[in-house]
Amino acid sequence: MDVMVVNPPYVPTPEHEVGCAGITSPWAGGENGRSITDMILPIGDNLLSDGGWLYMVTLTANNPSQIFAQMRDRGYAARIILQRSTGEDSLHVVKFWPDSQTEIVTQKVATNKAISTKVAESVLSQISRFPFWSVDNNVNE
Repeated sequence: MDVMVVNPPYVPTPEHEVGCAGITSPWAGGENGRSITDMILPIGDNLLSDGGWLYMVTLTANNPSQIFAQMRDRGYAARIILQRSTGEDSLHVVKFWPDSQTEIVTQKVATNKAISTKVAESVLSQISRFPFWSVDNNVNE
């Protein structure tokens, strides 16, 4: 597919409402409003052509930056192309497209995964030694 337009149920609701029949089904998006969105992203990735575009509707409550990160991991760039305030929340139309720079970085990361894993393990092993990392339960509020 060259273009996909997706308007998934994105309103945060109790998880048990997702996929139910009835009046709530068109907007019931689960606890963070992303239950259906998170299922659509990998499918969209598989269906889009090499130069394909995916347009998706989200709310601020859906944490679009996390959605961007998921798609970036799949080699896509993202941008909010339209935003409207609805009083309590903000509605976004997001565009995703293949990002050649992301693909290059992803290939490099895959090639150097063993090295970066060792570096990360080394850094993480030192975190508990940093003074700001200690937990002080006796802090006065």
